[in-house]
Amino acid sequence: MYDTIKDLCKEKKLSIKDLEAAIGVGQHTIYRWDDKTPAFDKVVAVADYFKVSLDLIAGRPSPSMELTAAERKILNLFRDLNEDGQDAMLSNAIGLSSSARFIKKCDISASALDA
Repeated sequence: MYDTIKDLCKEKKLSIKDLEAAIGVGQHTIYRWDDKTPAFDKVVAVADYFKVSLDLIAGRPSPSMELTAAERKILNLFRDLNEDGQDAMLSNAIGLSSSARFIKKCDISASALDA
C-alpha cells in the first residue's frame, strides 16, 4: 500500500509529508503503513485525494479498471480543467483518435476508417 501511495505522490510531484497534511493525518502516519494496517477512514481519505479506487490503494486494481500512470495523468489533467478546457481536451482527443496515423492498439484496416 505504501509503495502505491508513494507512486501516486510521485506522479503529482507531492511529498508524503504534504499528502499527510492535505488529508489531515499526523506526520509519519503514511510511512508507518508499510508495516502497520492503517485505519480505513485514512485509506479512504488518500483514495479520495487522488481520485482513485480503494482497490488501487490496497494494491488490488481490477484488471479491467486499472489505469496506467499515463492514463491517470491525463485524467487528472482533465479533472483540473474548467468545462471549456474539458471540452477542448475532449475535442483534441477525438481528433487524435480518428487519425489513422495514431491508431496503434486495434486492428482496423484503412478501408474501415473511411466507412
